[in-house]
Amino acid sequence: MVKLIKILIMENSQQNNIKLEQQELEDLLDKGVEFEVKKRKFLIKKPYLGTLDLMSDLALKIAYEDEIISGENGVNYAREVVVSTAKHYSLLVAIVVLNSKWKIKFFAKLLAKWLYWNIKADDLKKLAQIVLEDDSVVNFLLSIRLISGLKRTTKPNQIEEQNKQA
Repeated sequence: MVKLIKILIMENSQQNNIKLEQQELEDLLDKGVEFEVKKRKFLIKKPYLGTLDLMSDLALKIAYEDEIISGENGVNYAREVVVSTAKHYSLLVAIVVLNSKWKIKFFAKLLAKWLYWNIKADDLKKLAQIVLEDDSVVNFLLSIRLISGLKRTTKPNQIEEQNKQA
């Protein structure tokens, strides 16, 4: 019984830590995260919906295959991953810094290229993690699910069920 209580307390404290971390991240993005590269200051604020859409598309392009890295040609593939992800991460940070349709359209690639050549890898990684760990995308998807559930007043009939009854 004592072990069970200890396990429950540990799980509860882990959940509280996760909630506190999410709250801290949300507060941080509400106020904005300021960073400096080559004596130029930038501010990352909570992204607009259009910015989130672009960020999500870019995040999908960052994925890579772990199995290939540990395989025979793993070193070459790992180098390709580093180059492509660094460029995508710098574009991701540029998009979230600009956070405006027209600014992104005209200046994102230029700012991304500048960041790519002027920011340190660990700083870029930290900024990208802050941006990607924001739960706005999750909240948006949950709201879509809730709204789509509100449209239906009855449970839809499955096509298979209708064919079996006929």
